[in-house]
Amino acid sequence: MAREVERFIRIERKQGAGWHTIPLGDRVKVWEKAQAEADDGSLRILFHIAFLEGVGRGQRVTYLGQAFTLLEVSDSKRLVGLELRCAAIPG
Repeated sequence: MAREVERFIRIERKQGAGWHTIPLGDRVKVWEKAQAEADDGSLRILFHIAFLEGVGRGQRVTYLGQAFTLLEVSDSKRLVGLELRCAAIPG
């Protein structure tokens, strides 16, 4: 019997000269993930997570060592959580 691998993200906001993890944002479980390539060739990724207070545009999401800019946050009616639309930060 195969076990599903759990994946987590970290959500940070810019404060002063550095990035700081938002409250409860250091280990956010990913319910679902999808990715696509944008017209300009950059990677776009969509995360579905449980509702978390304080998540907003301009914050940074880290997933498997890759940093992403949070472009949009919307309520996910289907999953009763948040849908995070992100773009890969060139690195």
